[in-house]
Formats: sequence, C-alpha cells, structure tokens
Amino acid sequence: MNNDKSENVQIAAIDALENFAHEKIVQQAFLKNLESQKEDFIQIKLIRILAQTKNKNTLPFLDKILTNKKTSKYLRTEATQSKKTIINL
Repeated sequence: MNNDKSENVQIAAIDALENFAHEKIVQQAFLKNLESQKEDFIQIKLIRILAQTKNKNTLPFLDKILTNKKTSKYLRTEATQSKKTIINL
C-alpha cells in the first residue's frame, strides 16, 4: 500500500485490508499512508475507513488536512464530516 506508486494497487491493498480495519496495526498502516498520501480519492477512502473505526488517533491527521490551505473542497468536506463522526462517539 505504501510502496507501490500505482493508485490502483494502493486502492486494492486498502480494500483488502479494510476487513481488518478494527485491528490496531491496520489502523496504524492507514494513518501512515494518510499522512504521506497525495491523492485526494485515496485520502478520502482512508478517512472514511478510519472514521468508521472511531480511532481518535485520526483527529490530528484530519486537523492537518483541514488547516492546509491547498486541501481540496471535497477532501476538506470529508475530513470535517469524519471528525464529527469520531468525536461524537
């Protein structure tokens, strides 16, 4: 997921790991990928999965996305919604 430059391979890896998103090691891998990911659609996929797990460790990553002036409207919207989901346990 983190080592392949092909976006299709990255999405396939995320899809394969999504069934194990409740596992701490998978969440850590998703957070690591989210931190370095440049593609909005992959970031959105990761954010949605992490929000479903309600992992509070995601919040600093979402804040970073929200404070970045270069963040797209769609990514900003997803980060905002996911932050609300995580906070409202």
